[in-house]
Amino acid sequence: MLAALSSPACPAPAEVSAESVTLTPRQQQILLYFMRGYNTPQTAAALRVTRHTIKQHAKLLYRKIAVANRMAAVLWALARPDLCAAAETIPLVNSNLCEAASAPQVR
Repeated sequence: MLAALSSPACPAPAEVSAESVTLTPRQQQILLYFMRGYNTPQTAAALRVTRHTIKQHAKLLYRKIAVANRMAAVLWALARPDLCAAAETIPLVNSNLCEAASAPQVR
């Protein structure tokens, strides 16, 4: 019983390699939106689900990949070329701002 109490509930991040984890399609989809800069309400709107649903999926995702927050999950995902390529299919959350900033200024 003491051995069970002393072992960590989640493996250390170094112990969870990107290759050893299989994400559900929804977890992967949510992670892709996070990689593109979407917050919880924006992700929920894009996927047509509630904020609560996104939070629940994110919580299970973080546990599965042994990270504490969204930034750590995105950094974890950047180590996976398949996720990086898939993220490119989702528009940046503020893509219209990027386009406006790069447009020539007319005076």
